[in-house]
Amino acid sequence: MAEAMDGTFKDLMESILEGDVQRAESLIDQLQRSGCDPMQIVTDAIKPAMEELGRRFERGEVFLPTIISASMLFADFNKNAAASEYLSDAPTIIMGTVSTDIHEIGKNICASMARIRGYNVMDLGCDVPSEKFISQAVKHGSGTVAVSSTMKSSLKYQQEIVELAAAWDLSVLVGGASCSPEWCGRIGAAGYSRDCVEFVQVLDELHDQS
Repeated sequence: MAEAMDGTFKDLMESILEGDVQRAESLIDQLQRSGCDPMQIVTDAIKPAMEELGRRFERGEVFLPTIISASMLFADFNKNAAASEYLSDAPTIIMGTVSTDIHEIGKNICASMARIRGYNVMDLGCDVPSEKFISQAVKHGSGTVAVSSTMKSSLKYQQEIVELAAAWDLSVLVGGASCSPEWCGRIGAAGYSRDCVEFVQVLDELHDQS
């Protein structure tokens, strides 16, 4: 029984690495029907596979569709109450695109990479009012808010969020096409990232210090 389950874990890891979400979902269902603990499915198969995906992405060996599919598989599985216990101690990151800006592609990719890294990610979407970032961070006990701005006209909302976050001792990470390291320093944000790989590096550095 244990040997068969080990084989299924291996098959699940391979299906995630290959981007075969349908097969991965079928194998997860098979493991659950056999009585496997959801947390074991995460620790022995899903998370190791996703960590390897992250490494392969950094080396340019896999493409974004595979990363995003794996991220959504992980997010959906962790909606299971038992499996979600695995991430109960992981940092929660509040993410979104600032008010008046509807661009989401870069932000969505960063959210996927953060999930693969093992963070709890609450994605608020686009055109998010500044106050909502703060209220959701406080509500969910998050110390980190990541805000994207693609348009220059919406940069002012990143600054507004930094100012609002100061009262709650929240760290604000900024990014997006209109953003820069200079802008990050000017408004006093906790960090800047230009892409998804740098984003998770900044997250790791921030939470290693906390």
